[in-house]
Amino acid sequence: MVVRETSEARSTKSDVAGKLVLGVLALAVALVLTCRKWNAPPEAPWHPGPDSAATGQGLGLVLSWQSHDPDEGDTVRFDVFLGTDSPPSLVGASQADTTFSTTDVVCSTETQYYWRVIARDNHGDSAVGPLWQFTTAAMLLVTAPETGERLMIYSLDTITWTGGPTAARAALEAGGKPSAAGATRSASPLDAPDSTIVYRSTDDTALWARLGDATVPGQYVWQVSGPATESARVKVSVYALGGTITGTSGWFEVVDTLPPSAIDVTSPDSTSGWIIGSVHDVTWSGGIGGVDSSVIYFSADNGASWARQGSAAAPGDFSWSVPGPATDQARIEVRAYNLSGMTTGSSGTFRIVEPPYPDTVVATVAVGANPRALCWDAGDNRVFVSCYSDSALAVVDGNSNAVLTSIGVGSFPSAVLWNPRDNKVYATSETRNTVTIIDGATLAVIDTISVGQKPVAMCWNRTNNKVYVANKNDSSVTIVDGATNQVVATAAVGGSPTALAWSPVNNTVYVADFGTSRVTAIDGEDNTATPIVLSFNYPCAVVVDTADNEIYVAHQNDERVSVIDGASNNVMTSIPAGTQPWALAWNGTQNRVYCANSQAGTVIVINAANHSIIADVPVAAQPRALWWSETTDKLYAACYGGNSVAIIDGSSNAVLRTVTVGAKPSALCWNSQANKAYVANYDDGTVSVLGAGARERR
Repeated sequence: MVVRETSEARSTKSDVAGKLVLGVLALAVALVLTCRKWNAPPEAPWHPGPDSAATGQGLGLVLSWQSHDPDEGDTVRFDVFLGTDSPPSLVGASQADTTFSTTDVVCSTETQYYWRVIARDNHGDSAVGPLWQFTTAAMLLVTAPETGERLMIYSLDTITWTGGPTAARAALEAGGKPSAAGATRSASPLDAPDSTIVYRSTDDTALWARLGDATVPGQYVWQVSGPATESARVKVSVYALGGTITGTSGWFEVVDTLPPSAIDVTSPDSTSGWIIGSVHDVTWSGGIGGVDSSVIYFSADNGASWARQGSAAAPGDFSWSVPGPATDQARIEVRAYNLSGMTTGSSGTFRIVEPPYPDTVVATVAVGANPRALCWDAGDNRVFVSCYSDSALAVVDGNSNAVLTSIGVGSFPSAVLWNPRDNKVYATSETRNTVTIIDGATLAVIDTISVGQKPVAMCWNRTNNKVYVANKNDSSVTIVDGATNQVVATAAVGGSPTALAWSPVNNTVYVADFGTSRVTAIDGEDNTATPIVLSFNYPCAVVVDTADNEIYVAHQNDERVSVIDGASNNVMTSIPAGTQPWALAWNGTQNRVYCANSQAGTVIVINAANHSIIADVPVAAQPRALWWSETTDKLYAACYGGNSVAIIDGSSNAVLRTVTVGAKPSALCWNSQANKAYVANYDDGTVSVLGAGARERR
């Protein structure tokens, strides 16, 4: 039998099915909703590169960061915001990389930029990173080579610059940031090492060739390469964290040859005060580059005229003996030459000053009655003074100026002489007709030898070590062996010999025979005497000009100076002198002869090269003794009637100073060790000691 389902039953069944479907759908929705609650959002981006607040960044740098999503399998994408405003603008949307190139955005130097990154996972959850910032570097400026500069091929040159990116981070943090599960995330890959690359163009930037990497900030040393060009430039590109700033030089030339480089004279400078006769190093920098020679010039008048001093043997240095005259307008110029030309460098003005010479009485020493002659013993630094009325020699210490002792030498000692070879001192006695010989070291009397009548003058022959004694009253010269103290010969000369001088040029002693109109020449080897007849009377003084091998003789009462040729012993000429010529001296530096004219109160200056009178210099009354100092180039004239010493400059012939001394100064000698001059003051029994002290010394 067939049972038929009622409509009510069918309706109940349909309701059950519908409820079942709805329950399944609800369960599915609930399951979906339950799963959605378990998703974790990504962490906020961290570890920015460059570090926040970094400075000195290049243009177009690459930004980097780190991010992490704690849900395994989730993906994260990033929105990048960057700009000069805060908050910055979106510049990159939904990118997968954790880096961003700023090439199209960061394009201004010395500018602050802001940036941040938002991370979004594939479920739509996001995390906003902090606001970071960085500042771009200053513009890169190439400072050398300068525009228009000329560089020589193969020379070493330094390219220099300022600005550009500073060094980027050396590395990121070694460790990462711990995850929620305790795992350690590794740091992002290190950036490529920062570098500074230098390029060179020979065609005004059309093409660039790489020179190399700079290893020293701000400079790169290179050997200038060819070819020669008038359109060279260099370019410096500094990279940091992917960013770059570039600077380009102005145009410069590369040439095959150049004049020497610029010269800067470093010594002397404006504070220098160099003493005449001293030796100094002239120094300078520059003047290099294929230099053939560097020549030094000197000007005493601030460059109005120049005198060549010599060539430098070594770059940058020249040993210079300072010439006179004194000036506060001295300058040095260095001229460096090569095939391409000359470069000149000059010092500023500086001073050349007089050497410190004795010009002040530093001591007055009482020695005995009527000091008449003196000599200096260089071996023991002592001065021996013949005291004419005390029959003795006073010995003065050259350092302390104190009298050490007095040595008896017989009555009326009129001449004293030091023999440097044997360190002996000789003193004549006019009335005893003897010469006393003294040991210079011990001051003991070694011997007393007999000579002719009234010995008044002596000289020493360095070649044969002989001592010559002029005996005024018997017209002879006694010749003594300096080593043995023995009389080896007696030479007959003219009447009243009063002065002698030895010539090292021809080893001859010349004797002024005051009582006749002649000079006697005594051969230093065989002691033979040869008379030389003069045209004038009363020869009273004689001096040798070794530069020209000539002998000058003063005629006391005839107002003339005769000149004898030392080679032939013939009289060459005579020169007019002032009234009563009394003493002579020779200046070996300027080759001049001085004649003191006692009655005229002058000193005439003779050019020994041509026998002309250069100057007639007024001094005090009765100049009767002369001494020329080679070390200071000064002439000292003892003025017997003026109680003074005139100091005359050897270059200018000017009287530099007149120094008051004791009464009736009659003799002079020089102490080169202590730079002192000694004056025997006949009437007051003293010796005036002159030392340096009146002028500025530098």
